[in-house]
Amino acid sequence: MASSSRALPTLKMTRVTAGALLASVALSVAIVFALDQPRRELDDVFRVAILLAAGAIASALPWLRQQLFLRMQSNLASQISRVNTDRSLPEAKAAADSKYYTLTLATFIVAECLVLLGFVMAFMSGIPWAVMPFALGGATFMAVFFPREAERDELLHVLDGDRKQGAAGQAREGGHS
Repeated sequence: MASSSRALPTLKMTRVTAGALLASVALSVAIVFALDQPRRELDDVFRVAILLAAGAIASALPWLRQQLFLRMQSNLASQISRVNTDRSLPEAKAAADSKYYTLTLATFIVAECLVLLGFVMAFMSGIPWAVMPFALGGATFMAVFFPREAERDELLHVLDGDRKQGAAGQAREGGHS
């Protein structure tokens, strides 16, 4: 049994962490506009490299999150089908919460990287408005992927659904003997 002294991530804690990362986007924009940088010409190769990196992050993030979410569902389903006892169900739900917390943080960190690319572009060019498309893109991803109960419950539903199917299968086997 897991020790009760170690706090497990909850949806509320996940939302607080996500909110803090979302606030850091506003802080990044504020810093860029607060510091007065001299305007300088950026090399086109550098500008294109940053834009390509930002485009790769923006296009890959939704797909990556979906793949990770589906992988977590299948891992949790196989985990609960292997161990089908009443004592293991709360531990499996705690593991699902923990994995959802990790997925949310990983998504927000990648979205924050998008914002940081704009931060670098704004400092290198001396044009504060260069950060805005990157900040808006990162903030949009953070808003779209903000932790929701329905999404987390979808993970837990896998646990409950497999548990019910396992119980029904055991009842049928018990009735035929």
